[in-house]
Amino acid sequence: MAAEPDDAVVLTGQPAEEPRRNSRTAAFTMGGHGIADSFAESAPATAPPAPDNLEEKRAAAIAAREAARRERINAVKKSKFTKNLERKAAEEKAEAARKVEEARKAHLAEIEAKRQANILRKEAEHKAKADALRVRKLHAQRADFKQADVLLLHKAHALVDADKSGSVSIEQLKDALRASALPEGLVSSFDRNKKDGSVSLDEFLKLIYPRASAADFELMRSWIDEATAPPPPPPRRTLSPHELGEVHAIFSKYDDDKSGGLEIKELKAALKGKFAGVDDAQVDAMFAAADQDESATLDRDEFKALLVGSGLWDGEQR
Repeated sequence: MAAEPDDAVVLTGQPAEEPRRNSRTAAFTMGGHGIADSFAESAPATAPPAPDNLEEKRAAAIAAREAARRERINAVKKSKFTKNLERKAAEEKAEAARKVEEARKAHLAEIEAKRQANILRKEAEHKAKADALRVRKLHAQRADFKQADVLLLHKAHALVDADKSGSVSIEQLKDALRASALPEGLVSSFDRNKKDGSVSLDEFLKLIYPRASAADFELMRSWIDEATAPPPPPPRRTLSPHELGEVHAIFSKYDDDKSGGLEIKELKAALKGKFAGVDDAQVDAMFAAADQDESATLDRDEFKALLVGSGLWDGEQR
């Protein structure tokens, strides 16, 4: 009797659970309530979330994302601000280091300039002492000759040297010596040592002073060079700011066409109007000398140089 259920399974061809599945299937056809009623019987009932709760969660999620975004933005801004501060601090540090280095180099340059100035000063002092010693030695070693006689000999030679060739004939020199105020002994020395032809000044001096050394002749030449050197130019006068203003006022007054330059007629009007005793020939000569760029006009600097260089300006003209 116990084997009957198995036989029933065999007869139907379905496992024991199949009747229950069939009962659910029957629910679709016989119950008339559909799938929802069937699952409602087997699953626990859960209420759908209320609409307000969903909106709050969505708003909270959006706020959280916005807060995270703002936090990231603030972090980026903070990082940039920090980097800018660090960069500015580095630039200020580099600028301070550059200024320190420039100050150091300027200090070293000043020290070097002082050192070079001291070297030049000492060299100049040494040269001056050496020159003075050389002159003393020349005076101590020289033959019996006087500066006045040497200058007279040079004058006699120069008078005979009419063509400035540097050489003159012996006969001409002889006549010049006899007409000069030289001591008779020097003339006799020339007669004893004279030669035919022509002689230069150095050869002439050697004929007069045959026993003189090279140092003696060097000293003689220095005397002659000193006596024949042109006088040094007078020191250039520097105008005060007030005087410079007066010069510019004169320039502007006589610059009739306001071209920034004085033509010859304007210069004549200016000089004759401000300085007594100036004639056209003098103005022409001064204009030619002052017109350095040969523009046929004098600018302010050339006009100022003309007034100062010619001696016309004494600072008292108004």
